[in-house]
Parts: sequence; structure tokens; C-alpha cells
Amino acid sequence: MRYVGLVRNVMLGREGLHRDVLLRVVDAAGGRSAASPLTTGNLMFDTAPSRLEDVVRRLEDGIAAVIGRREPVIVREAAWFRDLVADDPFAAFPIDRWELAIAFLHLRSAPLDPAAVPRIDGLEAVAVRPHELFMAGRRDVRRPGATFLLPRPWRDEATTRSWSTVQRLAAVSSGGRQCHRTTSIGSMPSAGGRSKPHTWA
Repeated sequence: MRYVGLVRNVMLGREGLHRDVLLRVVDAAGGRSAASPLTTGNLMFDTAPSRLEDVVRRLEDGIAAVIGRREPVIVREAAWFRDLVADDPFAAFPIDRWELAIAFLHLRSAPLDPAAVPRIDGLEAVAVRPHELFMAGRRDVRRPGATFLLPRPWRDEATTRSWSTVQRLAAVSSGGRQCHRTTSIGSMPSAGGRSKPHTWA
């Protein structure tokens, strides 16, 4: 089965984690036909469902050996991404007015509690699923980054991808080369009150 892996908090080419290094780590972990589209720590590989947990554990071990810290690899079936894009959960949020992203958790993580998601001006929790938070940020206002919608118990476990990245991963996983423009998720105020850019690719 084909899977998409999202590595938290890494960029290819930094900390020694070049694309060829990452692909060797996947191969050593037991993933087959590995690919690494984009630069934001995205993987695709084949493995049997019965071996997935072992492959992911070995993959996390291998990445930790390269970068010196352990980061989660959050996995979904490639078909899940294609179905998600086909469903278009952000249909009511036009891209010219909203910046869109999804926070992903391990499927073994405690489910997100919708009641714990805060209300923040300029941000919308579009949908709260047990292991995904769909987020939209208004383009025309100053506001915190959308990850502030993640309740703190889950914030350090999640990895976030822009909607355009999710669309591209779905396209690549089906053998396409479709490219959607990258969207940022607004600006995050600094301690001094000024805003700084906060972008997910």
C-alpha cells in the first residue's frame, strides 16, 4: 500500500537531511519505492499495512540519527489524501480571502477535543476531526498563526501543511504533476507586537 509521511519540523537540505539521505533512511526502514516531493519533509513509500508501525518507528529512529533529535513521522494512506482533496473541505473559504492549512496528528494520539479549540479573531476552525484540525486565517487582518487554534496538549505533537501542499501531495500520489500555488498562513505577532511572516509550504 502507498503511504504519505509528514515529518514534523524539518526542511530538506538542513541539518544534513538532504533528499538522498532521507530516501536512504526510508529504504533502510523498510519502505519501498520511496519519493520525497517538495522540501517540507514529505515522504511517499510503499509497505504492507501490517509492517507500517515498524517502518515508521525505524524511520523516526533514522531521522533522529541524522538531525540529532526525534521528530514524529505522521502517516496517512495516499488514497486518503486524494479523497480529502476531492471532498474539498475548504470550499466555503475562497483562497483570495483565506489562508488554509491542516494540522495532522498521529493516529495513535489522543483525539482532538473540539471543545478545547479556542476562539481567536481572524482564525476559523473549519473542521475538527479526531486527528486533523482544518484551519483558515483571514488575509485582511493581523492575527496570530493558525497553530494557535491547536489546544496546547496537542500542539507539540502536530505537524502542519498548507492546503496547497496537501493538494500537491494528492496529485503526486496519483502520478500527476499538478502544482497549486503555495499559500502562507498569515503573520504571527512577535513579543514586541509587530507581526512576522509565518508560512507553511
